[in-house]
Amino acid sequence: MGEKLNVESSNIQAVKYNEDDKTLDIWFKHSENTFYRYADVDFITYSELIIADSIGGYFFKNVKSAFQFTKMTE
Repeated sequence: MGEKLNVESSNIQAVKYNEDDKTLDIWFKHSENTFYRYADVDFITYSELIIADSIGGYFFKNVKSAFQFTKMTE
């Protein structure tokens, strides 16, 4: 199971990838105790996300509408 990684983004606070079950968790800024879990995300997509010049831009273009998600609470 991966570790939560704080990222430099104006909209996204942190990400966490679990390679075993291919889930990507996204914490948005100003969303207290809530994160979104995206299913069936391949490792390449996660890798490209965390090295993107604009993490938020990559997320909105390549993750948000491409993968099913569940709203989660901590």
